[in-house]
Amino acid sequence: DLGLVGGQAYFYRLSELLLNSTTNVLAFASTVPLSGTLPIQVLTVGGLNGQFANIGAALAAVTLPGSVIRVNSGTYPPFAIDDTIPPSFRITGDSSGSVFIDTTTGPVTVDDLLFGQSLHIQGLFIGQASSTHPGLVITNSEASVFLDELSVLGGIGQPGINLVGSRFVTIQRCACDGTPGLRASGNSLVSLGRSATGSFE
Repeated sequence: DLGLVGGQAYFYRLSELLLNSTTNVLAFASTVPLSGTLPIQVLTVGGLNGQFANIGAALAAVTLPGSVIRVNSGTYPPFAIDDTIPPSFRITGDSSGSVFIDTTTGPVTVDDLLFGQSLHIQGLFIGQASSTHPGLVITNSEASVFLDELSVLGGIGQPGINLVGSRFVTIQRCACDGTPGLRASGNSLVSLGRSATGSFE
């Protein structure tokens, strides 16, 4: 929407009009647009005005619950997330263009997250077909991990996403390719929704 005022709440109703002229309400939603100045818990990566050159540098600076790392379009090195992140945390592409994570030197890793923590990763293209690494590896995580609108590609003979001992992982609207596209071991539990995994084991 255009012309919205920062800090002002807006409410939406989604309806459908049927051929018999009946209207059905499908959903309600609300939002509060950001003002021109971003809140202190929003960190930006890349672009002309980014605070940080890469995602790893932004991760080192995150301290506040509810923090968001917004990533401008570009290509970035892989990053590692562990239990030092705030309880609720998000990494997202900012919709300015495609965000690519080059896994030539290693995968994106999520390790040892604790029960009660929450991680949301959205809007990234992760992995290279020519790499010798998986795209994304999640190990020994008891946190809620949400993967949304990702494209994850494993390298030569490697899985796209590799879950090891991680029990609360949700994958939605993702494309996972590799050998296999998704691998889950060590009593991992995963919820899949509207995703293409290529193959699964």
